Amino acid sequence: MDELTTLIHFNVPLRYNVHEFDLTSDDSKQLLKAIAPIVRESKYTAWGRVQTQREMTVLLSVWQCAEKYTNFIESSGGKNFLLSLKALSSTHPAAVSDSNGEKHGANTPEPLIIAAPFSNRSRVSYRQPVFAHTQIRLCMFPAPVAEDKRRFVCRHAGPWHNLMFGSAEVFEEYSCYYHSPRRGWCPWPIFWSTYDDIPGKVETKIQPVGKQEGVRWEVMVTLMAWRSKEKEHSFRDMEVIPRKDRGLVLIFEDWEDTLKSEGASEWKDYYVDFEMLDKVARDYIISNLI
Repeated sequence: MDELTTLIHFNVPLRYNVHEFDLTSDDSKQLLKAIAPIVRESKYTAWGRVQTQREMTVLLSVWQCAEKYTNFIESSGGKNFLLSLKALSSTHPAAVSDSNGEKHGANTPEPLIIAAPFSNRSRVSYRQPVFAHTQIRLCMFPAPVAEDKRRFVCRHAGPWHNLMFGSAEVFEEYSCYYHSPRRGWCPWPIFWSTYDDIPGKVETKIQPVGKQEGVRWEVMVTLMAWRSKEKEHSFRDMEVIPRKDRGLVLIFEDWEDTLKSEGASEWKDYYVDFEMLDKVARDYIISNLI
């Protein structure tokens, strides 16, 4: 069975440091307690803040298979895990208390979950799927999407160097990526309301259609772990691929033209400064919370 990667989006006030933990701090302990269940159940976990909306945190977890994730998220432990993430958002000073003293409102949304079984064009197997300056692209397609189209869109080389010689290991050592982009289709459709809640820059060259209430869309997720912002911009502006009818075309432009021709109605990009959970955090969770 294919591994499943989940991206869980939730708000964490800036006073919580998601990368350096002070275990004498109640804030650090609360944060680690909230994520302990998913650390226990998944293969490995990384997290980071969205660059353009620092309070939004993305928790990335890799699961042995989709069934393992589904069993967890539908269990009482999974439901309590989501409630714990929502409780972190409610500690924001702008959250509103109702007559029962419970906080709610724009600052306490339900955690947003996007999942995909990512394919990997590289022959190299990587334990760490994301790094600082990881770009996430969500491509929206009208539902349903035929299986052959799903395979074609994922098989397209996409934003990846035109490798003509040498080994993948050597090539990636000198590339703008830490590893080749991961792409996969979310196993379930999502609503526009969910998509609109995720921060990021929307591609405006495409005219989105059918944003009616209740309409579902299929989502292809792409993870691009750039080595730096400068290397990303250099790749976008300079890396080309030969096409018979067009000559040399920018690789990124060629990929986006394919997405449009295959029916993508809109896509959204956002960047996350991911880090794997450090040893202090993992040791604390294993010793005290699992």
